[in-house]
Amino acid sequence: MGTKQASDSNRMYAHVIRQCLCGGVGSPPGRMHTRVIRRMRQVAHLLVVFLLTAMLALSSGCAGLDESVDDGQSLRDRLNAATRPFDGEEDTPPQAQAQPSPTVQLDIVAAGDIMLHYPNQVRYDSLGNAVFGDYFQFVTDVVSAADLAICNIEAPFGGGEPSGYPIFNMADEMAPAVAAAGFDVAITTNNHMLDQYAEGVLRSVRLLRENGLLVAGSRLEASEPGYALYSIKGLRIAVVAYTYETSALGGNRAINGLPMSEELDPLINSYTSGSQDDKAEIVAQIEAARSAGADLVISYFHNGIEYSQQPSDEQREMAQLVADAGADIIFASHPHVLQPMELLEPTGGGTPVPVYWAMGNYISNQRLESGMDAENEQGILANVQLSYNTNEKQVTALTMDYLPLWVDRYHNGERTVHTTIAQTDTVADNPALAASGHLERALAAFEQIRELLGPPLSWSR
Repeated sequence: MGTKQASDSNRMYAHVIRQCLCGGVGSPPGRMHTRVIRRMRQVAHLLVVFLLTAMLALSSGCAGLDESVDDGQSLRDRLNAATRPFDGEEDTPPQAQAQPSPTVQLDIVAAGDIMLHYPNQVRYDSLGNAVFGDYFQFVTDVVSAADLAICNIEAPFGGGEPSGYPIFNMADEMAPAVAAAGFDVAITTNNHMLDQYAEGVLRSVRLLRENGLLVAGSRLEASEPGYALYSIKGLRIAVVAYTYETSALGGNRAINGLPMSEELDPLINSYTSGSQDDKAEIVAQIEAARSAGADLVISYFHNGIEYSQQPSDEQREMAQLVADAGADIIFASHPHVLQPMELLEPTGGGTPVPVYWAMGNYISNQRLESGMDAENEQGILANVQLSYNTNEKQVTALTMDYLPLWVDRYHNGERTVHTTIAQTDTVADNPALAASGHLERALAAFEQIRELLGPPLSWSR
């Protein structure tokens, strides 16, 4: 087509457009209904698009339509968009709702042994104020902020007069103090759980539950699950707790030299070293927790060699057992000193399992002043931070860390104060250390803890 013909065509299209927009050349503009005007504007726009297309075809010297442009967007896409310039004015599709992220972030903490030797059992000061809150005053913020917080109550609540070593009886005031500190799950299966016999086992479960705590390791009825199931952020976390046994007495299983009755046996989670039946039971508990809908399983063991700072062969054997069975985290206590932490590989491969071999004492009277070692004054608040993908049903990243702790004891007038100091940025200004004068002892303990456990360990897919 020649240049004159193209010019004539352009004038023709312009004439049509003016008619559509103005109602005809030279005619007075009438009052049109808004919808009619909108539709006519759309027709005009289509004509403009047609004109542009024809001109492009002419300028390229071919009858076809080139669908590619320099910016990567096809001309067809541009034209499709151009033919719908007023779609936003009506029939607008609803905005797509943002989908929630499939990744859930969890912050889990665990403490070691809460055990009160007799000097710790002073429940009130001279004014009648309960003092058990002192044990947690410097960790409550951290514990309360966690998504899940676990601790080991290493003595039964037998009622009556409290007592310490060798036959423990925890004062009832400890249960609300633990709950007020922010703990969610109390471990009751340990080598002192039978110190107040069957009634102490059952009463401990009742009292802890009355104070809003879940209990792992013992129960009131054999029909109850052998694990605690805790829900947070749409996930369910099972805690499976077991303690070691000692040699049987009179044909009955025994813990710390005290026999279990046949009625009590099914209410306690315990194992005999080397027993294949007991190992099968532990694996079955983990599988039962998964079947009940647990997204994560935490194993808590009370085992190891007292005052040894390295895990025993039995500790490693039991940890590998539950790691291979699908446990996601392993916490442990009993040696009354700290042991290292590590990421344990399941035998068949897969996500490594954080293992804290022993978390030391959270509170006790095992101190230099009592003829014990400096290591008995030390503990940690273990901390696992993980990412869980709800679509894939698996952990995708994790970090295992810890907060160093040191147990302080000092005299304040007529009162003996026990409290646990956490290593924070402001520890030099800690009021308890100012009162006791033990800042240097605390700092030395923190340094020793970090030398043993080392830096945080991380893993991701």
